[in-house]
Amino acid sequence: MNVFCDTSVLVAASLEAHKHHALAKAVLERISRGDDIVYASAHALAETFSVLSRMPTMPKLTPQDVLAILEQNICPHFMATP
Repeated sequence: MNVFCDTSVLVAASLEAHKHHALAKAVLERISRGDDIVYASAHALAETFSVLSRMPTMPKLTPQDVLAILEQNICPHFMATP
């Protein structure tokens, strides 16, 4: 199935403390198994970076932390759309 993920799914999947983490993580697990083809816009990725780097998490996520999250856990599984 083709799936489009927006910022809300990407943020929830990236933060274990997020109230929708389990649901969003399940989406990413389907992607990593190859069950779904997933798309995200470049804007959604940029917005995810912005949200994660500004959230009041403990410990605070640095821009380098957020970049690592995106590079390791998100980008390898997604097709970018304009």
